[in-house]
Amino acid sequence: IYYRVKDGKGNFSPTRRLTLDRPDIPEILAPKANEEFESDNQDAVPVIVTLRPPQVDGRLRLQVATEPSFADPGLDLVVTVPQVNHKFPPGNYFLRARSQFENDGVDSDWSASVPFAVRERINFWAGPARTRSMEMTGPTRSMGVSGRIP
Repeated sequence: IYYRVKDGKGNFSPTRRLTLDRPDIPEILAPKANEEFESDNQDAVPVIVTLRPPQVDGRLRLQVATEPSFADPGLDLVVTVPQVNHKFPPGNYFLRARSQFENDGVDSDWSASVPFAVRERINFWAGPARTRSMEMTGPTRSMGVSGRIP
């Protein structure tokens, strides 16, 4: 951006360049890259997103999407606190964040994308075990044996 100032007599100052300071990019502290969370029965799991903001005042914008392009983020929040708790169903996700100055609308660049996943817990327990009793006999004695049947 370039600007000039006009005085009361109609004279312009020399052209000068105006540079705007952009806020620094927030750091994503949690979830960690490639962190996995477990879900029971397709339930949504609470995931705590923790950011380290670069400045005291201002807002944080975070987005979560199911693809790395963020073309259609499923979550797009502007917050004033560095920690957000949100529930996610099983799936693969990508998280990114940026800082925003409170009043002037200047945003930082987006942070690097952090992938994380919510996995459905696989339950190998199919129900109560069935048992069978049988009598084993040998040449000199007999004994009762009980065992599990798969």
